Amino acid sequence: MPFAYSIADGIGLGFIFYTLVKLFTGKIKDVHPVLLTFSLLFLLRYIIKALQNV
Repeated sequence: MPFAYSIADGIGLGFIFYTLVKLFTGKIKDVHPVLLTFSLLFLLRYIIKALQNV
C-alpha cells in the first residue's frame, strides 16, 4: 500500500506476490483456488490498466 497509495492495489499485489512465492517454492498446492482466481484477476486488471496508459 505505501507504494501504490491504494488499499485495493496493496491487497491485489499481496495476493499476486503470495501466489508467486508459493509457485516458485513448489508449494502451489497450498494456494486455495479462490485466491489463485483473485490473483489472476488482479494481474489481468494491472495488465489492462498498464495497456490503457500507453
